[in-house]
Amino acid sequence: MKSLCADGAYDTTSLYQLCNKYNLKPIIKPRKNAKICDNIDHFSERNNNINIRKRCNLTQWKRQTGYGIRSRIESSFFRLKKTFGFSFKNKSEINRSQEMLLQCYLINKFSDIGMPIFELIS
Repeated sequence: MKSLCADGAYDTTSLYQLCNKYNLKPIIKPRKNAKICDNIDHFSERNNNINIRKRCNLTQWKRQTGYGIRSRIESSFFRLKKTFGFSFKNKSEINRSQEMLLQCYLINKFSDIGMPIFELIS
């Protein structure tokens, strides 16, 4: 894993410290009242995001930082949970891991067959 993508609720000191510890690039939407924090190493990416956000509108900021991928990831998890449910059936960690791999395999197979096509009926 090279980066961590999260919404503004995760714009916290502890998460930036964790990203710094594991050498992850944090792609986190700054809060509306976010301020630059100088002289703190783990806030350099956050400061960069705040500066970009001040110069651009939200759509441009998402493109420049790669934040837009978060929406696709959330959609994928929604699809997975909607298809297979919100909890695992197995109790052991090994079996849950296998269950998740099987679910991912099946979702990918469903995508190979074809995604649904929606038409607006008025």
